[in-house]
Amino acid sequence: MDSATSDRATLSSTADNGLKIVVVGGFGVGKTTMVRSVSEIRPLNTEETMTRAGEAVDDLDGVHAKTSTTVAFDFGRITLDERSVLYLFGAPGQERFWFLWDRLFSGTLGAVVLVDTRRLADSWYAIDRLEHHGTPFIVACNDFGGPLHSEQQIREALDLSEDVPLVECDARDRSSSKYVLITLVEHLAALSAARLQAAGTTASAAAAPTAALAAARPDPGARPVTTVSGCPVTHTSVPLSGPRFQSDPVQLYRDLRRDHGAIAPVVLDGDVPAWLVLGYRELHQVTGDPVLFSRDSELWNQWDRIPDDWPLLPMIGRKQNSILYTVGERHSVRAMMISNALEGVDPFSLKRYAEEFADELIDRFCTKGSVDIIAEYAKLLPALVLARIYGFSDEEAHPLVGAINDMIDGRERALAGQQHLATSMFQLLADKHAEPGDDVASRMITDTGGFTDEEVAQDLMVMMAAGHQPTADWMGNSLRLMLTDDRFAASLSGGRHSVAEAMNEVLWEDTPTQNVAGRWAARDTHLGGRHIRAGDLLLLGLAAANGDPQVRTDGSALTGGNNAFLSFGHGEHRCPFPAQETAEVIARTGIEVLLDRLPDVDLAVPAEQLTRRPSPWLRGLTDLPVLFTPTPALGRPGSHGGPA
Repeated sequence: MDSATSDRATLSSTADNGLKIVVVGGFGVGKTTMVRSVSEIRPLNTEETMTRAGEAVDDLDGVHAKTSTTVAFDFGRITLDERSVLYLFGAPGQERFWFLWDRLFSGTLGAVVLVDTRRLADSWYAIDRLEHHGTPFIVACNDFGGPLHSEQQIREALDLSEDVPLVECDARDRSSSKYVLITLVEHLAALSAARLQAAGTTASAAAAPTAALAAARPDPGARPVTTVSGCPVTHTSVPLSGPRFQSDPVQLYRDLRRDHGAIAPVVLDGDVPAWLVLGYRELHQVTGDPVLFSRDSELWNQWDRIPDDWPLLPMIGRKQNSILYTVGERHSVRAMMISNALEGVDPFSLKRYAEEFADELIDRFCTKGSVDIIAEYAKLLPALVLARIYGFSDEEAHPLVGAINDMIDGRERALAGQQHLATSMFQLLADKHAEPGDDVASRMITDTGGFTDEEVAQDLMVMMAAGHQPTADWMGNSLRLMLTDDRFAASLSGGRHSVAEAMNEVLWEDTPTQNVAGRWAARDTHLGGRHIRAGDLLLLGLAAANGDPQVRTDGSALTGGNNAFLSFGHGEHRCPFPAQETAEVIARTGIEVLLDRLPDVDLAVPAEQLTRRPSPWLRGLTDLPVLFTPTPALGRPGSHGGPA
């Protein structure tokens, strides 16, 4: 049923099979909105402004903000294939227009009864008329943010039998409305098959309309949950692991969006359930409402299932004193402490440090003519620079790199990596209490916010992990883009502008931070047509949201500096702006110095042989082998050595 809305979408000359579905329901339940959201053409509607003359006959209880109303019907269209076209009719909701319904029901395959759970009684007449005509139907609860009811409560209120599908939706959302229609199609197909079986006829004799509609539904193994439910592990849940997160995440997120809409049910290690937020609008909503979608992990309704050695504990922690899980005013004060500490770093010194370490690392391999950029450069540079501005000696920085990588990848060495990083941070704070310096750690422990050493150490761990690996991946992914993408091939050594442009493209197309854990629902709510239970975990699909077709309609075109991406998050828990600037300076300087020193650098292997790390959280290359003309080392004073 995927079809882009267009004012000029023309009907195929081969279309000769018209199919009809009616959307019906009470006054102001969203029928016009649903038809508009899924139609491939500009819908025909007969909305008129409501006037005082209608106040005496129209019941405005519960819809006081409504200013227009349908006075005849809404009409939309969806092309199913070269022969079959689905026509959608939205019926007017007021009682004075009910006489039109009988005519609209004529010739329809089935109907969607759209209901507002705040006004369930308004749907009784629609259900009664459909049952009178013998028209099959499903019921869709449109999300108006009203009081939540269980599925059983809704069925009892509407006197629905168990064989009538009941789904939730957001009529404003195209994917959500599409799944309502798919659910109706599946219901019609099931009824048709049952009738044929009862008549002793084979399924192949099914009527053409039902067959054509059924062809539009997704693979049965990936159907959306159609009952009012929370976040259980079901046959539709998608494991947040597997090779597609490394090989083709763009297509994977498209498939998830097609099969599940803007919110997909997923399972983490150990069959732990969660929701993955795929839609740009939905992710913006989640991150912009810290009260409803809290960062407080204590709200999680799955803690009783989590073992002490769960490999994702470093990423989804409990009772941690870091800024990640602090909420409210305390979080604001804490974020200000971190921003002030980072803003104290002189930007010219930061760039100089990055250049010094970049030259030192390049000196180690520039005479060889080949190197793995990831292992010998990108995975070292950010941590070395961050360690210096945080207050570590250069010798202490090198062992941190492996520990951070282990922790972030979330596998068997994750807990050991976290422990090494924690020990290093507490030792750093002890050293700075004894001998403060002009560094980030010293500024944090002297902040007037009154934070303990444990809180500061936890925040430094977050800052180091979030500052190192994503920046390393930003460098690697940007260099890969410049070495493999035709849009950059002509400008690989074409100046500073091409580096900045490539880095911005990566934040849209290949962002280092793919998915983030997470947010927890503070109460039962609805999001993207899903019923989210109190305590459910929502994972932020930053990469999927960046690729949302409602935001990026043409992924082949350069973004031209557009920075509306969500790669740094959104809302009060987004990456602090000084931290973003620090990462950009390190990554851009690292790329520029490399291209200055090795101007003819090129891939040593075909692009298709490049592989990614096995992590659904961060997207980075396992290696980036390159060739170049050997050049002499600069041998500048101040080299700090360390492992190659």
